[in-house]
Amino acid sequence: MIEPADLRFDRLDGIPIARLSGEVELSNAAGLRRALIDSVSNEDSALVIDLDGVTYLDSAGIRMLFTLQRKLTDRRQRLAIVLAAHSPVRRSLELSGVLATIPVFETTSEARLRDSVDT
Repeated sequence: MIEPADLRFDRLDGIPIARLSGEVELSNAAGLRRALIDSVSNEDSALVIDLDGVTYLDSAGIRMLFTLQRKLTDRRQRLAIVLAAHSPVRRSLELSGVLATIPVFETTSEARLRDSVDT
C-alpha cells in the first residue's frame, strides 16, 4: 500500500526547513517540487530538506531533487539534505549521485550551522 507523501514546513533561524515523509514517487514528485520551490523566498539563502521520514523514493523523486538543486542554484541559493545514515532511501541517493552533488547532514542543526558558516 502506498503511503502518501506529507510535506511540512518550518523555519530554523530564518532558514526554511522542509520535512518530507512517506513515499515520493511519480504521482507526487512534481507537486512536491513546486511546493518546495514556492517555499523559498528570494531573501532565503538556502533550503534544507529533511528526508528522514521518507520510506520510498523512486527515480521521479531523485529527479525532483536534482531539478530542485538546479533551480535553487540558478537563484544563487543552496540546497541541503538531512538524512540519517540508516535511512531506507540513503542507498538510492548514493547510487544516483545525489549525495555526491547535494550536501547531506545528519541533523537540521548541522545543515543550518553549515549554511550560516558558508554565507
